[in-house]
Amino acid sequence: MIKIDKTILKFLDKKPSYPSEIARKINLSRTTIQYRLSKLQNLGLVKKTIKGKKSMWSLKVTPFNSKKLFQIYKGKDFVNVYNRSLTLPKNSTIFGIQGSMAAQNNFKNFYKTFIKNNHRISKKRRFILKVIINKKALEALEKVERSLIESHLGRTLGVKMFSNDSFNGYGEIISTKKFITFANQKNKKAIIITDKEIVKIFYEMMNLLFESLSNKSSFNLNSYIKEVYL
Repeated sequence: MIKIDKTILKFLDKKPSYPSEIARKINLSRTTIQYRLSKLQNLGLVKKTIKGKKSMWSLKVTPFNSKKLFQIYKGKDFVNVYNRSLTLPKNSTIFGIQGSMAAQNNFKNFYKTFIKNNHRISKKRRFILKVIINKKALEALEKVERSLIESHLGRTLGVKMFSNDSFNGYGEIISTKKFITFANQKNKKAIIITDKEIVKIFYEMMNLLFESLSNKSSFNLNSYIKEVYL
């Protein structure tokens, strides 16, 4: 995300605004602001509301520098939880623990274009994903079309796989240096925490947990997809 985008998000965090108002405040042309707003809209970070002949813009995702230390998402806004990761800096490491039922519900809760776009941006920004899942999560791949399976390929993945009764529910945890997400894929509810001290110690704990797991549990998801599905 470029500096202009962060400035726009910070401005919209104060109040919904018109492009002309944002342009005046940050000394840029209205055309530039409109273009950047459309890019942020494609990422699911802002939304547009038509008022008369004018477009009012507001946030869909709270920026990292917001004073709000947590935010709750539910119902139709649930999808915005997963847009949050797209705002991370390049080469960010993202830790995750995903229940097998949560993995299967991903394909039910989100549009195909949304999933593909997330995978595309993840690869473009070279995110490093380190995930703990149950083997049953692979069953989700058996029920989706080839193009969605192909979109998984090319991401930098570190996977720890279990075949017992661990990690089989609808819960999901995402941990980064900027935020923590706790999500329930079954009822489409989630909370994002941005308190710096909580985020820091939780990220360190996830890193320690992942590294402490034996190599026996390591799994190459990219190779598995190529061998089984392509």
